[in-house]
Amino acid sequence: MLVKDIMVSKVISVKPNTPLSMVAKLISQFRISGMPVLNTNKELVGVLSEKDVIRAMYPSYDELIQDSLASRDFEGLEDRYQDLWQVEAQNVMTKNVISVDPQTPVLKAGSIMIRKGIRRLPVMDKESNALVGVITLGDIHQALFSQQYLNLED
Repeated sequence: MLVKDIMVSKVISVKPNTPLSMVAKLISQFRISGMPVLNTNKELVGVLSEKDVIRAMYPSYDELIQDSLASRDFEGLEDRYQDLWQVEAQNVMTKNVISVDPQTPVLKAGSIMIRKGIRRLPVMDKESNALVGVITLGDIHQALFSQQYLNLED
């Protein structure tokens, strides 16, 4: 089974300057946990996940060095979360993006996600370098479970 067989080709994406308030709306509306970030030329420049947003709310390493109690100020963290709504996607997205192409075996894509600790991979066309889809761990599990279920029925 190949990535092209199970990837989602209707991809919800945002631009680098999209505020996180819009990102949150899209995540909620479409029930997704992340999305690619494309520049005006439709080139992939990053991936934004719920984890990236939540990580941005916590103190940075430098902030912890200056104030080690900051990580335990949960009311302050909630205020910081509210302050994130106007931050742009490009400020919290993951920039070093790992991707696969449509011809990648599904189990190889799954292995990459497990090893790298990520839940989704952009699917890029090798020739045009265009985003053609997204594959998630959930997609892989559903495909494998469905395949196994069909084998049990035979």
